[in-house]
Amino acid sequence: MSEVERYLKRVTQGLTRQQRAEVRAELESHIFERVQALRLEGVSEEVARAQALKELGPAQVVSRSLRRNGHVHPLLSALALCGLAAVLLSPMPTLFSERWMAGAAPEGVSVTELRAKGAITIGEARQQLRPLGIGLSQQRGRYMLTHAGLPDAELNLISPGMCDKPVYSILPNTPTFPFTRTPRAFYTSMPTLLACMTAAGWPLEIRAGQVFLGTQAFPPLEDQYFASMTREAILTVLYTPAIVASLRQLPQEVGLTNMNLGEPIILPLNLDLQSKAVKLPLSAGKPILVLVKSGNSFQNSIYPFFRTQVMWTDSAGSIRLPVSLMFHGKPGVGPNTSVQLYPSLKAWQAAPLSQNAAMLIALTNRMTDPIKLQPITPQ
Repeated sequence: MSEVERYLKRVTQGLTRQQRAEVRAELESHIFERVQALRLEGVSEEVARAQALKELGPAQVVSRSLRRNGHVHPLLSALALCGLAAVLLSPMPTLFSERWMAGAAPEGVSVTELRAKGAITIGEARQQLRPLGIGLSQQRGRYMLTHAGLPDAELNLISPGMCDKPVYSILPNTPTFPFTRTPRAFYTSMPTLLACMTAAGWPLEIRAGQVFLGTQAFPPLEDQYFASMTREAILTVLYTPAIVASLRQLPQEVGLTNMNLGEPIILPLNLDLQSKAVKLPLSAGKPILVLVKSGNSFQNSIYPFFRTQVMWTDSAGSIRLPVSLMFHGKPGVGPNTSVQLYPSLKAWQAAPLSQNAAMLIALTNRMTDPIKLQPITPQ
C-alpha cells in the first residue's frame, strides 16, 4: 500500500460509505494537482508527494475534522486561496503551463458528448484501476499505466488499436480553472486503457464476458464503461496487437501493405450486413478471429487490406459470418462481393483480392498470445 493510500485510509476512517467516496475523490484530486505543481518546479515525485501530504496535516487531525464536519477540513480551503493568490500574482502560473497540459489531446466535442461515449475522467479511471493494483500517472508529459512486474503502458503508444492519449474538450462551455482556459478534467475510457495494456504486452485474458489481469477482474463488457462499443468491437481492439504481429509474418506482397509504413492495413468487419451461421468444431464461449483479405484501390493500384472481427461462439458452437462485403467508396455505393472461406493458409494467401478470402482462426483467451494463422474447417 502506498503512502498516499495509507494516508487516505486513515483520514476517511469513521465516515459513511458515501462520505468516504466523496472525501477520497476530493483529497485525491488535490494531492494529484499539488504533486504535479511541485514536480513542475523541479521537485521529485517522492518529495512532492510527501510535501502535499504534509500540507494537508496529520491524518488523525484531518480525520477528526471530517467526522465532525462531514466534509474536507478548512485547510483545503486555505490551500485553494493560496492557489488563487498565485494565479492573481503570476501572469502564467506553473500549474497551468503547457507542461501541465502535456500528454493530453484536444477534442472538439462537449464533455456531455464525451460522457455519452463512455468517457471517464483520469481521477475516475484511477479509482477503477487502483483495486487491481494498477497505477495511472503523468510522467514527464506522458500518461502511463503501471503494474508491478509488467512493462509501463503509455497512453498514445504508436501501435495498432485505440491506445489514445487522454482528451479534453475545447468547446467554450468546458469547465476550466479560474482565470485560465485550462480544463479541469482530462478524459479517457476503459476500452482505451485496456487497449494500451495489450499494446504493452500485459497478459489480459477474456473469461465469461469479462477481462482479467491474473485473478483481478475489470468491469464486465456489458457495463456502462463499455456502452459505446459492442462486445465484438472491444475484443477486436484488444486482440489487434496480436493480430498485427501475426500478419507481419506473411510474405511482403500479402501482408506488409500500408504504403510506405510497412504495416498491414486493418479495417473492422461490418456485422450489420447479411450473415449466416457457421458451425465450428468448438464448444461455446470460444474466441474466433474472422480474417478477410480484400483489395483497396489507391493511385491506380490495388492494395490488399484486412477486415477483422473477433467473435464468440454461441451455445451451438457457431458464429455469424457476413455473406458479402461492400468495398469502400461513396456512401452506399460499391459492389457487394461474396465472402469465400478458405481451408488453408496457402490457398488463402494465393486467393485473388476480388474474392474476399476469409479464414476462421481459433484464439486463446489470453489476448497477447501469438496467433497461428491456421484456419478452422467448419462442420
